[in-house]
Amino acid sequence: MHTHVHLGISLGLALLTLAAGAAAERPSETSARLMAQAHAAVDDGRLSDARDLWMAVWKVDRSQVAACNLGALSYRLGEAPAAVRWLSLCKELMRAPRTARERELYESRLADLARARQLVGELRVVAPAGAAVTIDGEPVELEGGAPVPVLPGRHVVRASSNGRTAVAEVEVARGKTREVTPFVRRVR
Repeated sequence: MHTHVHLGISLGLALLTLAAGAAAERPSETSARLMAQAHAAVDDGRLSDARDLWMAVWKVDRSQVAACNLGALSYRLGEAPAAVRWLSLCKELMRAPRTARERELYESRLADLARARQLVGELRVVAPAGAAVTIDGEPVELEGGAPVPVLPGRHVVRASSNGRTAVAEVEVARGKTREVTPFVRRVR
């Protein structure tokens, strides 16, 4: 079964690359080399290394293929919040499927996204424009009011701007979205 899982992941990632490549520009030489290394890492069962390689592809080309692979690998590595972020971006960037194979990949990514969303809660952070926001000490980007996926539990949200820091603690349950507005206190 272990071999079948890796074969399935490898085949899915390879097909996703081919399907997306048909509509996108040819990847740069650097991206193509990184993609080949990522596929080899998946074939070897080194999913974390493969995810790191896809992150390098993302930094070079910011492609839908990279976002989808980052989401799929994050999900398989048990990193549900990252999977939701990447698979949501994948869904946003992915063109409508044109072939049965593309449709299968598209549906697979949507299914992974739905399963990952069931494992997380979400925080909709209300903060001043331009504020530096962290959740549990990790920087986050607030994109158009979209909620930030987090593991269920208690979280500390900080928003800093103009020498002031706003802080809030919030509990979020699996499958729920909480809006949080940090309160302001002076930085000392």
